[in-house]
Amino acid sequence: MTIDPATGTVTPNTSTPGTYTVTYTIAAGGGCPVFSTNTTITITPAPNMSIMYNGSPYCSNAGTAAVTQMGTTGGTYSAAPAGLSINATTGAVTLGTSTPGTYTVTYTIPAGGGCGITLPQQPLPLLLLRLQPSAIPVRHIAPMQVPLL
Repeated sequence: MTIDPATGTVTPNTSTPGTYTVTYTIAAGGGCPVFSTNTTITITPAPNMSIMYNGSPYCSNAGTAAVTQMGTTGGTYSAAPAGLSINATTGAVTLGTSTPGTYTVTYTIPAGGGCGITLPQQPLPLLLLRLQPSAIPVRHIAPMQVPLL
């Protein structure tokens, strides 16, 4: 644990996660005895998280886009702007009911152990492919007769 011995200030981001006992002592002086008190400090590891939608961009008729999640679990998924059909628990996106566009998917981990955090965001392009009638005119070609020699 990183602690300033003069002030007692603890620096969590440079400390190893764990539970520590901190003792504050005032030396004897002026006829007073030594005074000492203890407290416990627990430093928890920061959540570590990444999400990824492999295969992006997607076509709107491609079924479901599944998320690959690594790290801290137990959070919820959301998307912005509105229009993406996303399962808040699993992160799965139903492409057929989503509006074409580009979305940012965010995975939010609930506060715990002294940490409250919104972790990596994954932009998710969603493309709609439309088939257009051909603009090239089709000509009818008459059969050709070839004389045999």
